[in-house]
Amino acid sequence: TLSSAACLSIAWGYLRHGRFQGPRIVSAAGPGRRAAGLALQSLGLVGFAQLPPKLQIPVALGGTAAAPPIAGAASAAATPAPPAPKIRARCPIDFTPADVPSDGVYGLKRVTRH
Repeated sequence: TLSSAACLSIAWGYLRHGRFQGPRIVSAAGPGRRAAGLALQSLGLVGFAQLPPKLQIPVALGGTAAAPPIAGAASAAATPAPPAPKIRARCPIDFTPADVPSDGVYGLKRVTRH
């Protein structure tokens, strides 16, 4: 009932007082106001850009995946091919915090024995 009363009061206020009236926008009177608006908006966007986590390449090359020797193959074959690099897929967003302890155990991985 309260939400119905709130909606009815908004509808009554709009139909009684706000019909055919657009929003009132205060025009920027001079270059000082425009410069202040640009500076504040830029500061807000720079601050907002610091919120998301760090991005990283979603593929990691690490170590080598040496192919096991084929049984029954001639051991006197030509020079063996170099081992191919091991490719790992990883998340493109790095959620690792900046203050990870040296032992690497943090967050949910840390177990307490209380």
